[in-house]
Amino acid sequence: MFKPSRILTGLGLVVAAAGTASGVHAFAASGGTTPPPADPRDQAVFAWVGHGVVVGQWRDVVQHGLHRYQARVAGVGIVQVDARSNEVDEVVFEGNLGTRAGQRVAEATALGTASALAKQHYTGFELLDLRHTSRVDHGLISELRFEWQARRQDAWLPSRVTVGVNEATGQVFSYWSEREAVKAATVPQVRVDQARAAAVHLSGIANPDVTGPFLEVVSLADGSQRLVWITEVTQLFNGGVHIPNHQVLWTDAQTGSTEVAART
Repeated sequence: MFKPSRILTGLGLVVAAAGTASGVHAFAASGGTTPPPADPRDQAVFAWVGHGVVVGQWRDVVQHGLHRYQARVAGVGIVQVDARSNEVDEVVFEGNLGTRAGQRVAEATALGTASALAKQHYTGFELLDLRHTSRVDHGLISELRFEWQARRQDAWLPSRVTVGVNEATGQVFSYWSEREAVKAATVPQVRVDQARAAAVHLSGIANPDVTGPFLEVVSLADGSQRLVWITEVTQLFNGGVHIPNHQVLWTDAQTGSTEVAART
């Protein structure tokens, strides 16, 4: 299941980084006279973007139980760094959010641009599989989104990288990644048909359209992981008054317990 960007919540909308500010840090572009930055977060940004000055303050952000830092980089946008590894795991290129009327890049061209950036910045990218390709309408602009994810046999793993390309200009405007060690078992004890039946039954939808199940190691807010079968169940329209009902259900791949993870 695709996870939305931790920073982008809509076209050009950046989540205010709640938390504790930790000072202002600045460094010169490559080739300047200022010595390399001492702060490892600045060093990570310097290595990633190759230029620019970190503006304002680093802010501590805790998301999904993980600690990160966010700052604004002149000429780039919002940059986020993983507090554990000092790896840049999200960048929003604010200058690439523009539009060009009537113009669209080909999906293959956008994929080439996205994969080149991901390969450059995500160590171990060659070990990931392209899992999702989608077009996301943000209203003023549309995004071609590509997600690569780690996999072990049938199980999708938490490590992934996602790149968003502006469909009108062909420019990358968002990059985000996750890198997590696998702590859960990846071999299920519950069969796929059992998981599907349990999900459909719990949903209570009588005329369902079912997607999945697919097997995935999911990370929880407390830092633990679970191997689950993920099934999406949607109420099909059968005439008359239609009340939309779409559910995402998790079936524990070891115990068979099933729960509704999301409902729209």
